[in-house]
Amino acid sequence: MAELSAWHSEIFGYGEPAWREYRSVAWYVATLREHGFEVEDAVRKAAERGGRKVLDSLKGELFEAELLGRVKATGTTCLGNCEHGVVAVTYPEAAWYKGVAAEDAEEIVSEHLDDGEPLERLALPDED
Repeated sequence: MAELSAWHSEIFGYGEPAWREYRSVAWYVATLREHGFEVEDAVRKAAERGGRKVLDSLKGELFEAELLGRVKATGTTCLGNCEHGVVAVTYPEAAWYKGVAAEDAEEIVSEHLDDGEPLERLALPDED
């Protein structure tokens, strides 16, 4: 088998936990539906809005900035803010971003995650 590049080795390490998370969420949603709950397909909705492209772009930018050991980007099924488009949140400061596009990934990583300055233009306002 051919040697994996550093990038492929790093990304490969995230595949198995992501698969376990996906299987867990799939089981939970199926169980809720079996008991009569209506569950939206948040994964499909996020994909339609470009959520997967945003996540992939963030991971690529984190790799380029050599932040993958310090910062982790993960997908989720629902953050409860669909009306704001693709939403991202950073912890521990709980900075929420709305209307995030793949093109915003470089700015989020360089200005916020690397330099510590949250982006005002994408900030999701606090609800009172």
